[in-house]
Amino acid sequence: VVTDRNGKYTVTVPNRDAVLVFSFVGYGTQEVTVGDQTDISVTLEENVREIEEVVVVGYGTQKRINLTGSVASVKGDVLETRPVGSVATGLQGVLPGVTITSPSGQPGNPGVSILVRGVNTINSNTGPLILIDGVAGGDINLLNPDDIESVSVLKDAASSAIYGARAANGVILVTTKTGKKKEKTSFGYTGYFGVQTPVDLPETVSGLQYMTLQNEAYQAAGIAQPFHEDAFMRYDSKNFPNDYSNTDWVAASFKKYATQQNHNFSISGGSERASYYMSYGYLDQKGLVVGDPYSSTRHNVRLRLATEIFDRIKLDGNLGFIDFSRSDAGNSGTGGVFRLAQRISPLLPVKWQRPTDDGGWEDSPYWSFGSVANPVRTAYESGYVDRKSKTFNGNFNATIDIVKGMNINVQYAYNYWTRDTKTWHPTMPRYYANGTPHPNNETVRNNIAGNGESTLTQTLNGTLNYETRIAASHGLKFLAGFSQEWAYLSSLSARRENILLEGVEEINAGTENITNSGTADHWALRSFFGRMNYDYREKYLLEVNVRYDGTSRFSKTDRNRWGIFPSFSAGWKFTEEAFMDFAKPVLPVGKFRLSWGELGNQTIGSSYYPYLVEIERQDKSYPIGGIGNVGFKQNKLANEKIQWETIRMFNVGIDLALLNNRLDVTFDWFRKENINALLKPVYPSLVGIAETDNLPFENMGAIENKGWELSIGWRDQIDKVRYGLTANLSDARNKITRLGKSAPSLGNNLRREGDPINAYYGFLTDGLVQTDHFGAYDEPTKKYVDPKIPMINAYAGFVQPGDVKYRDISGENGEPDNKIDDYDKMVFGDPYPRYSYSLRGFVEWNNFDFQFYIQGVGKVNGYLTEEARHCFTNDYSVPKTVHLDRWTPNNPGATYPRMYYNPAHNIVFSDYWLEDASYLRLKNIQLGYTLPKELTRKINVNRVKVYVSVDNLLTFTNYFGGFDPEVRETAGDSYPQVKTFAAGLQVGF
Repeated sequence: VVTDRNGKYTVTVPNRDAVLVFSFVGYGTQEVTVGDQTDISVTLEENVREIEEVVVVGYGTQKRINLTGSVASVKGDVLETRPVGSVATGLQGVLPGVTITSPSGQPGNPGVSILVRGVNTINSNTGPLILIDGVAGGDINLLNPDDIESVSVLKDAASSAIYGARAANGVILVTTKTGKKKEKTSFGYTGYFGVQTPVDLPETVSGLQYMTLQNEAYQAAGIAQPFHEDAFMRYDSKNFPNDYSNTDWVAASFKKYATQQNHNFSISGGSERASYYMSYGYLDQKGLVVGDPYSSTRHNVRLRLATEIFDRIKLDGNLGFIDFSRSDAGNSGTGGVFRLAQRISPLLPVKWQRPTDDGGWEDSPYWSFGSVANPVRTAYESGYVDRKSKTFNGNFNATIDIVKGMNINVQYAYNYWTRDTKTWHPTMPRYYANGTPHPNNETVRNNIAGNGESTLTQTLNGTLNYETRIAASHGLKFLAGFSQEWAYLSSLSARRENILLEGVEEINAGTENITNSGTADHWALRSFFGRMNYDYREKYLLEVNVRYDGTSRFSKTDRNRWGIFPSFSAGWKFTEEAFMDFAKPVLPVGKFRLSWGELGNQTIGSSYYPYLVEIERQDKSYPIGGIGNVGFKQNKLANEKIQWETIRMFNVGIDLALLNNRLDVTFDWFRKENINALLKPVYPSLVGIAETDNLPFENMGAIENKGWELSIGWRDQIDKVRYGLTANLSDARNKITRLGKSAPSLGNNLRREGDPINAYYGFLTDGLVQTDHFGAYDEPTKKYVDPKIPMINAYAGFVQPGDVKYRDISGENGEPDNKIDDYDKMVFGDPYPRYSYSLRGFVEWNNFDFQFYIQGVGKVNGYLTEEARHCFTNDYSVPKTVHLDRWTPNNPGATYPRMYYNPAHNIVFSDYWLEDASYLRLKNIQLGYTLPKELTRKINVNRVKVYVSVDNLLTFTNYFGGFDPEVRETAGDSYPQVKTFAAGLQVGF
């Protein structure tokens, strides 16, 4: 029986044991035993699988069940109630085959990188093409997560080839929310307030431990020990705070917590022919460093209007505005707060203490010490880098229905982005302990710089779509399209030194070293594309895509500007076959997929004109008649014949729905090959171009990338309890298969045929050298002599028990030769993760809901250098507490070598310092409660939910203490990853 428009129904049942089954498209089925009831009402829950049946693909949508390509998609609700500052961070681990790394908790700058199915290129951009509402050029990290309707990732050639020359690294399609027709006006608010704390911070030694270890390091290096008995007595007395403090500089430089808040307001609704959606979002993030040099704010405004005219014309206008600002400390890197806190002696105070005439203590200014600046002073007084950007985008669509099943769609998009950066570096004069100014203060100059950038990107798309069925058995869909994209980029910068007016931090106030510069770039892309879909009884599926791209990045010579990118895919729903009827109760849906295609990568380095020779201006470089004249010179070589890299991909997959659609399983295996990777060949020295960076690219390499992906989802309901689990696991590995005329790069990050891209390359080690590795001990020199182990020639005189022991692998003739040289170097690690995995789950009972999300990566390495990993590499690099477990005669099984000042022989690039960057992280956990509708109706509110949420609560890893495993490579200047504790509210009117 079917209910009437008010939900009323009447049905006759045979007896009280009868079971009523309630169902509706898009909602889960419910079963109710009649018993003694004569009036039975139910409320159906939305069935997520049914809602996700239609997914966004290139230039349209398709039923998921009819997809022949590899597409992963999620709804925007995966970002709801998550205290994340960027969309990409919120998607980390959610999509199988997509590896997202977010190594930093810095406000407004999480350092996100995205890889779809691993690395496919060496010298080009590795990130995917990202389109927002069908248009490229936007920044996914500046979007308001609350505005997102869905995210689709096109992973194989069948789904991505429709985007041609830019699809080699995958395609991400972001769709924003719209209003619904025939819907009453609804108002919504979502927001949270949270606090952030560091996930981990380095732990440095105390002042006493520092003196002890430094004495050991200097003595081992044959240098007089800096601290004698009187120094330890002064330290213990605590009466000499200027020379013998016990400062924890990491704790002094960081606050215990920082705040983050987010607020979103939306209005949506619609009439018979029109719909609207309006939203405003505000995000404010404070930094963890004292003095608040780090912060960011973002304002997002969006307006979307859609209407129908004459039942044939549909218009859609989507306007967005983003106002984003970010502030950083004026100094970074070795002069920055994070690294300085690991370089400065704990014996120094945060402030010098100096008695004044009245017996008080000087509390200003903050001081600098020796060759290492005070990190606390740096946080407060090193100036700032303020970045303020504004983005305006307008996206306008018109769809005209010509005849039944045929329509034309025209889209025009306008995206304007501008950013102003202001940098201020004050002088920060240095003083001696007695307050005497340092003589170098006379040569120090403050400076100010400004930079303005803007990018205007315009897009014009036109498509013709036709869909029909022939004799009910044959389904046909055709898409033909044209696309034109063009952009103009410009920048203008200026810098001056010696600002004489206190408090006037403007360019015009500078009096020395006045410089300015300006640049502009243009690029354009013109494309023709098409797609054909065929199905026979929706059982046998076929799809063909082709795109013909022409780009301004390549020369017209030899037709290198244009390229064709085809793909073919097929699917077979084998459960629709008669011989599978027996399995229907267990396996209602099963489908095989197969695809092949070619994709392109047009992004080569940072140049928009990689085929052109750059002519650089040289000011006053050419004297003519005793007067300097402006001249020009060519520093680089170019190659007119280069073209995009071509990625050839093969994919096979299977989709299963089992046990009454409660269990979903998707598996894909893929192989990608970059058949003409861009590399720089070896040129003879007579060409006159010595630097590799100035040599031209050539299409002569090959890179293979292959792997698999598995996604398993389970959803069910037991009585009033609804629950679900979704697990993702993926594997991707790459290797260079051909270098052509390009020479191997045998640096720390290897590029060689047969090895992974940027693999770690150096010496293998065998623990630490022990006393029995020497034949004798020389009492006069206090050194062990007559070594029984091979050594690196340059460091042979330094090696003693407690140093790193290197392995003799292979000599010039391929056999061990009892010496350590370049022939002994091996590949020993990979900076790109092999495995990515995640597990999401939820439980709903009555008005309570609980969610958790676990994410991680496996078989990946990192490598830390300088003060991030070592101590006493120069007059700085303070030991960490882990360095206390160093080699001594009484501790031969230590994890760290003996203390040594400037230990070059121990920090040679080797597997001894290789880090396991694998991790398992409780990415998010949250608990929510929705007020009963009986209460909310009384105040005319549709929904009220309160929740608590925590991001990055727990991290399990063997990575070196104090650094996050997602950082992987750093010398110590990385902003720490953060935990976020938030309490939020969702209200709907």
